[in-house]
Amino acid sequence: MEKELKKEIEKLLKNCPKGCKCRQRGIENRCSVKDVGLEGFVACLEDNSLDCVHWIIFGHACYCSCPVRVFIAKGFNV
Repeated sequence: MEKELKKEIEKLLKNCPKGCKCRQRGIENRCSVKDVGLEGFVACLEDNSLDCVHWIIFGHACYCSCPVRVFIAKGFNV
């Protein structure tokens, strides 16, 4: 199972744009997010989210649409 999970994450990472933090940092140093029940989005908990290619501001909150972060946060609650 872990091998399949790693393969899925690597597949998602290959589709990320070059400026994506996950590609730069490596998935083991991922940014902090929280699943808030929105389809395709997680809440961004980073202070410096403005330099992320996936951030979106709605209201007074910042959300992340990174496929890797969304997949991990929603599937594994981390």
